Amino acid sequence: MPTARKLKPFGANKLQVIIAIEVLVILLIVVNIFFDIKLTVKRKPVLTKLVSLLIFQKSTNQTAAPQSADTNGDAALTEMVLPAEGVTLPITWGDLGKKMVNAGVIDQAKFEQLYAQRGGLDDEAKQLLTGSGNGQIQMTNANSNLLLNLLWAFGLANKNSVLEAGPMMDKQYGGAGNFASTGGWTLAKG
Repeated sequence: MPTARKLKPFGANKLQVIIAIEVLVILLIVVNIFFDIKLTVKRKPVLTKLVSLLIFQKSTNQTAAPQSADTNGDAALTEMVLPAEGVTLPITWGDLGKKMVNAGVIDQAKFEQLYAQRGGLDDEAKQLLTGSGNGQIQMTNANSNLLLNLLWAFGLANKNSVLEAGPMMDKQYGGAGNFASTGGWTLAKG
């Protein structure tokens, strides 16, 4: 009398597992052909802080764990990107501020009024806005906001096809007025 064979559970046989994986892959390919499937992976803030802390620890050869991710990690990352002594930008400013004021790209009265609310323009800022003979710019935490506004105006003052006829001018995007880089500038004349 023949003996009964014991059946192995599904997956116990390696060939069955390989066939099941192949069928799954083929099924996913077929589904992808008929449907637009998008997979989005977003980083969570906790991961971002952890990565910045790990980068900071590696760069300073620290082995002790940071005391607070919110204060030490953010300050350390800021110091890595914009050191307290500043960063010299590889540009020469010359009299660009003065030219933008004369062209009306910057309304000097509006600009000075904005900065009066923030404590006023110091001598360096006034020189960048209205002076000439300015050399390379030293960006620091204290003047980064001013430089942002000066460079923003400089970008708008350029005559180029991207600003005048590029996709951002297309009505389907609402025109250039809906972009922060072009629609948010309120410190010009007119």
